[in-house]
Formats: sequence, structure tokens, C-alpha cells
Amino acid sequence: MTDHLYHHKQQVFTTKAIYRELHRPASSLDNAPVANDHSTTVLFNDLVQLVLGNTQLDSNAIMLQINQSLTLRRQYIRLLKTLAFANSPVQAAASSTMTQISKRNSAEFELLFKPDKQFLGKCTLYLT
Repeated sequence: MTDHLYHHKQQVFTTKAIYRELHRPASSLDNAPVANDHSTTVLFNDLVQLVLGNTQLDSNAIMLQINQSLTLRRQYIRLLKTLAFANSPVQAAASSTMTQISKRNSAEFELLFKPDKQFLGKCTLYLT
């Protein structure tokens, strides 16, 4: 019984901490001095522009706010993962051909595609 109560208390504490983090106003993020005080709110578009490398943003102030907010950090990491694959030139080059290829050469690695003899319709990929 006491083990159940301990886990229940831990769940309540975790839920309360996350709720506070999600509903904390942006003005309470002023634990450290921000380089650009007139932009206290980070919008989703600011995160997208930061991931895309827009040089017109004050990236230090935005990164400071991202580091202080759990929700901004999660959105930023999710954007990084999504846009890193979407804008990869190797992926774009691999998906742009309609013909079958047996190998792909790049400056960093070489890919070889061989049909699998055991499983029909499958392909073995060799990375060298």
C-alpha cells in the first residue's frame, strides 16, 4: 500500500511541475538578463527561422529563452529533427531519380545496393 502511495505522490508532483512549466508566463523567464528585452515572447515562426539559419534574428536571446523553457526546447528539438531530414541534400539526391541505381557515391561514403537472394523484392545496403 505504501508503495502505491509513493508512486501516486510522485505522479502528482511531476504533473504539477509540468503544469507550472506549461502555464508560466513569458515574463517570468527573466532569471538571466536577456540581450534583447523588447522581444520577450518567442513565437513558433522564430523557432522555424532559427532552425533555418536566418541571420536577422537575435539568436542568442532566443536560445536563452529556449534553454529556460521546457516547451520551447521540445518544439525546437522537434523542428531540428524534422527539418534536418527534410532539407538533407543527400536525401533529396537519393529521391530525385526515378531509375534504379546500384550505387551512390558521395564525398563521405559510398552506398551499394544489392538484391537479396533470400528475400525477393528486398535489397541489401552496403555502406563503405
